Order: sequence, then C-alpha cells, then structure tokens
Amino acid sequence: MFINGVELKDVQDWYSQVVGYVLQLAVPFYEELSVRQNLTFAAHMKLPSSMRNEEKFERIEQIIEEVRCR
Repeated sequence: MFINGVELKDVQDWYSQVVGYVLQLAVPFYEELSVRQNLTFAAHMKLPSSMRNEEKFERIEQIIEEVRCR
C-alpha cells in the first residue's frame, strides 16, 4: 500500500499518529431490528454492566418517548 507515493511501511508510525478512522453508518446497527430492539442492543453493549437491566429498559423508554414528542 502506498500513501502519496510512499510505501506504508516507511511511514506507518507517523501515519498511525496523525490519521483516525471513525465508522459512520446512516443505518441502525441491524436494519432488520426495530428501533426498540436496536436501542436495547446498544444499551446492553454500551451502558455499564453495573446498571440494572430495569434501569436500561427505563432509559430506552425515555429515549423513545423523547423522540416521539418531537
């Protein structure tokens, strides 16, 4: 692989310090899941494991209600 005509192996240290990568999706995690199912998946993946499931479900419902009111 070349970057501006220079082999990656020759600039890899520099390159990894100045370039970032962020995955950007305009679709939910899984298109076949409902909004509530996607939020549930995200809550269980991202919210702290110390948070009770009931609290996670309450937060999901809060988010759905906030979006519904807009």
